Formats: sequence, C-alpha cells, structure tokens
Amino acid sequence: MHEIWPSFAEKYKEQSHLYNTLLNKPDLLENYLVKITVENSVQQDQIRQIKPEIIGFLRRSLKNSTIDVQVDLNRAKENRKILTDEQKMQAMIQKNPALQLMKNKFNLDFNG
Repeated sequence: MHEIWPSFAEKYKEQSHLYNTLLNKPDLLENYLVKITVENSVQQDQIRQIKPEIIGFLRRSLKNSTIDVQVDLNRAKENRKILTDEQKMQAMIQKNPALQLMKNKFNLDFNG
C-alpha cells in the first residue's frame, strides 16, 4: 500500500493543503482497514469528501475488495495555547489560502 499511495496523492498536487495531508502515509490495520490520521477538522472533512475515491483506488490497485478507510483526528496535536496575532493569521491562511493574497494586496500587518 505504501508503494502506491504517493501516486494517489499526486492526483491532488494542485490542491496544496489536501496534497500535504495525503503525503502522510496511512497505516494498515487488521482486516484491511486503512487508517488515515489528520491533524485538524478541515483535513478530516477534506479526506471524508474523497474517501470513496480513496477506497476505489486502493481496492483496484491492490486487487482487494475488502479494503476500507477510516479517518482519525489526532487531537494530541491540537494544542490549546495562546496565539499571537501573526500565529492566528497563519492558522487562518492555512485554512483559506486566499487570505494571504488579501493580506499581500492590501499590505496588512499587525504592527499598526
């Protein structure tokens, strides 16, 4: 599975956030259950949207019709810490890259 996974991820190279999520290779558990671990709910939603495609790809490529996919949110990486304004902005940009364009276009900063 780990040998063919990068070819699936390549299909999403133009969608940088989803592509970066897919670069983390999933784990193969018992009974052909593939576990994809994500770091936040946005990634979780993105993977859930393409889950049927992932299952189809794995089943065809590995010639195994019993493969299933599970998406797990790794809450351990979600830290509840105080963020600076710049850190908050970077987190928002990660969720919506168009904000970076707006920030650059209007020359916005936090040193006001």
